[in-house]
Amino acid sequence: MRGGHAKQVVYRYNGHLSSDEIEFDAHGDLTFKRGDIIRRPGRNWKVESTRLEEVRGRKPLPSLLVCLVDHLG
Repeated sequence: MRGGHAKQVVYRYNGHLSSDEIEFDAHGDLTFKRGDIIRRPGRNWKVESTRLEEVRGRKPLPSLLVCLVDHLG
């Protein structure tokens, strides 16, 4: 996703739906690709996959789902 467009970023840890954390990206600056290592809740996590989900409605705000795993190898 290119920058400049607000979105929400949903971080999902080790595939657990209950672990979802949402962060608002007001400027669309946050980008991720598979294999990136990012620091979240005091730990390093590896980006396993990303998926952009468009939302329809009066004020659509796309969601970027970032699936993270804790095995870095």
